[in-house]
Amino acid sequence: FKAGSAFLRDVMASPDDVRRVREARTESLRIATFCAEPVSPAVQEFAQAAICRAYVNSYWATEHGGIVWGYMLAGPTKPLQADAHAWPLPWVFADVYKFGPPVVAAGGLEEYPAEALGINETGDIVCTRPYP
Repeated sequence: FKAGSAFLRDVMASPDDVRRVREARTESLRIATFCAEPVSPAVQEFAQAAICRAYVNSYWATEHGGIVWGYMLAGPTKPLQADAHAWPLPWVFADVYKFGPPVVAAGGLEEYPAEALGINETGDIVCTRPYP
């Protein structure tokens, strides 16, 4: 099941819509997702309480042919929280890097030195192996 963050924000703004969502029969849902949207923890918390306990944030694009970032329900290493996080899935090898200013290398080509970052540090996501 997928419903976007903007849609759920609109639902949350209307007591009648909130009631209708809470009355819907969603107990058969095992997982639900947002897709690459700015998701606030409040919206994810509402979705987890009203629609599906395992309402996760995911990322994919048509050219990927599948989800690349998300949350693995089977054997999770982190408890699922309403914090809008998504992690590389097992078939995606990626890390977060910070790039420095360009350095002129041999042959006059510019190289950008990169440093892998730690947990809770902000940078650029880099796929470290080709996508399958």
